Amino acid sequence: LEKTVQIGCQAVQAERGTVFLNDEKTGELYSRVALGNYRREIRILNTKGIAGWCYTNGRSELVTIPYEDKRFAREYDEITGFTTQNILCAPLRTLGGRLIGVSQFLNKRVRNFTRTDLLFIEAITEQAATLVQVSNQFYSVPQLQLAEILIENSALDLVFFGNSGAEANEGAMKLARRYGKLNRDGAFEIITAL
Repeated sequence: LEKTVQIGCQAVQAERGTVFLNDEKTGELYSRVALGNYRREIRILNTKGIAGWCYTNGRSELVTIPYEDKRFAREYDEITGFTTQNILCAPLRTLGGRLIGVSQFLNKRVRNFTRTDLLFIEAITEQAATLVQVSNQFYSVPQLQLAEILIENSALDLVFFGNSGAEANEGAMKLARRYGKLNRDGAFEIITAL
């Protein structure tokens, strides 16, 4: 996510970029990644400010003069000492379309943000949502496609993905123990050498 925000800031020449995820328990958006000189977690109601409006309405927004916009939550500028000059904000959705947060970019370094900037931010936000969702609990489209290819071209019936080499090794050992217990007269011990 941090790389996505870095790319977004560079591409649209923003001073700051943040990914806010929705906390369903508290009804708040919290900063998952912040790029710029203010790095502590920020929490705002998921109905407040431009980010809250974008989240609540599920729509992107480009605001050129925030202090003239009724939706703008100026108190966060007062708390942080930052002056927001313009805003790009885009909804963050899962692969299934469920709204999970927003990405927000502040203060284009030269002039104002444009519709082209907004389209770019929408595109990278869509990619960021894929990154947020990829874990052992969720599958990405490329993972599913790879699993189908592996099953079609091998003797495998199932495919499991791990997030790290250690996790993959641990899964392989558990699978070997189970196989040995069921198919090799109860053998379950694995002997390895480093």
